[in-house]
Amino acid sequence: TTLFRSVAVLFILIGIGFLCSKKKIFDEHTVKHITHFILYFVTPTVVINSFNREYDPLLVKKLLISAGCTVLAHGLFIALSYILIHDKAQAKRAVLRYGVIFSNCGYMALPLQNAILGTEGVFLGTAYIGVFNLLTWTFGLVLMSGSFKEISVKKIFINPGIIGIAVGLIIFLTPLKLPVILASPVQHLANLNTPLPMFIIGYYLAQITSFAVLKDAKLLLGI
Repeated sequence: TTLFRSVAVLFILIGIGFLCSKKKIFDEHTVKHITHFILYFVTPTVVINSFNREYDPLLVKKLLISAGCTVLAHGLFIALSYILIHDKAQAKRAVLRYGVIFSNCGYMALPLQNAILGTEGVFLGTAYIGVFNLLTWTFGLVLMSGSFKEISVKKIFINPGIIGIAVGLIIFLTPLKLPVILASPVQHLANLNTPLPMFIIGYYLAQITSFAVLKDAKLLLGI
C-alpha cells in the first residue's frame, strides 16, 4: 500500500508536468534551466541532507554492501549489453549499449527512494549514484566517443554528484554537522528533488508525438 501510494504521487506529479507542457507553461528553455538547477543544487543537497546524521558503523557497512552490489550490477549490465546489442552503425550501437548499462538513477530513483524509504534509503542509494558517476565519466565516455582521450580526471571527480557525496561523507564520518542555519535550506532544497524531476519527465512525455520508434526491435531489446 505504501509503495502504491508513493508511486501514485509520483505519477500525479508527472501528470502536472505533462499538463504544464500542453498548456505551454513549460517550454524547452524553462525545462533546460530547471534541469541545471536540479543537477547543480537539488541533487547534491539531497545527498548532503541524507548524510547529515550521527555516525553509525552499521550504516557504513550497509553503504559498502550497496557500493559492492552496484559494481556487480554494472558489470552484469556491461556484459549483457555486449552480448545482446549488435549493430553495424557504431553510433546506434553505442547509444543502445549505453542505455542498457546506465539508468536514470538520479531523476527517478532518488525521489522514489525518498518517498518509500526516507533519508536512509537515499543514504544507501548514494552508493549507486557514486559508482554510476565514476563509470559514466570513464567507461560511458569511452563507449560514446570511441576514444580514451575524452576521459578527464576533472570531469570524473569535479561534478555535482561526486561533490555532494564527498561533502556528505565528511559530515557523516566526522563530528562536523550542518548548523541549523545551513541544514534548513539544504533540507528545503532536497525536498524539491521529488516534484521538479517528475515535472520534467512529464514535460518530455508530452513531447512524444509518435510511437513508431517502438517498432525498432533492437531498441525494444535495449529497453
